[in-house]
Amino acid sequence: MAQSGITNPPDNSAFNQQETPVGEQAQQGFRAGYVGVFGRTNVGKSTFLNAVMGRKLLIASSKPQATRNRVRCILTREDAQVVFVDTPGLHRPKNKLGRQLVREAYRGLREIDVLLYMIEPWVNVQPFDLEALDRIENQDLPIILLVNKIDTAKGNALEETLLAYAQIDRFAELIPISATRRSGLDDVVSTVISYLPEHATIFP
Repeated sequence: MAQSGITNPPDNSAFNQQETPVGEQAQQGFRAGYVGVFGRTNVGKSTFLNAVMGRKLLIASSKPQATRNRVRCILTREDAQVVFVDTPGLHRPKNKLGRQLVREAYRGLREIDVLLYMIEPWVNVQPFDLEALDRIENQDLPIILLVNKIDTAKGNALEETLLAYAQIDRFAELIPISATRRSGLDDVVSTVISYLPEHATIFP
């Protein structure tokens, strides 16, 4: 049975939801690690995490920057523990708050083992995404591209998007999903776990 919860960094008040206690020691083959969720504002990062966790834990809003701090969501299964780290949406800052939010997003990369980079079926590679990927080029971690909102794609938009972003040759995997319809989420979780290191549970 999977367990889910959410926690904030130690200096913030913690909110944690667990169904049953989790053992601190992991059996052989157990995997655990931190997974960052990265992407432009309003691509659906919080909606994705709410759907994966099976309950509404994060703010999902059409208003930009609904997530202003890194938030940790814990998904615990019999074979793995995934600590998702949601970050503020990437954007070109126009003020001091915007610059702080962007710094906070990139700062979140310091602690993760796998990066989920989320886009929409835009057909062509967006210059903004190239800039963001250049900033994380020196990070030695697998990057999984999530093409969200595939339920809104028209014609060959999804196929052309996958082909275009595959040419960047920076992604370990490319997975199309629809967070609102919960399509492709099991594939994302199983793929993420396959890239995590063997490790005991991080959070009890």
